[in-house]
Amino acid sequence: MRGWTIVALLTISGVLKAEEKSWGLRTADLVVVGKLELSSYYLSFDGVHINGSIVPTEILFGNAQSGVKLRYSNIIPCSALNWILPNRPVGCDYRVIWSEWTFVKKSLTQDGVWILWRTPDRSWTGRGSDPGIRPMDYREYAVSIVSGRTEKTLH
Repeated sequence: MRGWTIVALLTISGVLKAEEKSWGLRTADLVVVGKLELSSYYLSFDGVHINGSIVPTEILFGNAQSGVKLRYSNIIPCSALNWILPNRPVGCDYRVIWSEWTFVKKSLTQDGVWILWRTPDRSWTGRGSDPGIRPMDYREYAVSIVSGRTEKTLH
């Protein structure tokens, strides 16, 4: 019972939410400020495909160079079958995807803070249904988290 009380207090105080909020910043291979140059954005049988190059203007964490394009590829998982399931994943509704198409494309190509992981094919990606972009006002928070991290070498 005591363990649940501690979890409840931490949740109420916002400590667990802050930890969840910073998880990506604590585990990402690369955190940059930049803009996505979108080369393709389309809906397929397995989800929404987002491809392009991120042009970083500032490196907050990781091995990259400002101005040197980073190949970006992400699939937001979704299936045509998901929209008929009663417990479908959040954001996996084709009607919502179509209705928000222009807004999402615009938000992906704004300047922002990108939280990225290296893929086996040496491109960069977000995590799952999160493409990895945050608004520019997230920068200060990102710096406060990544400033305590140590670099790791990526091969």
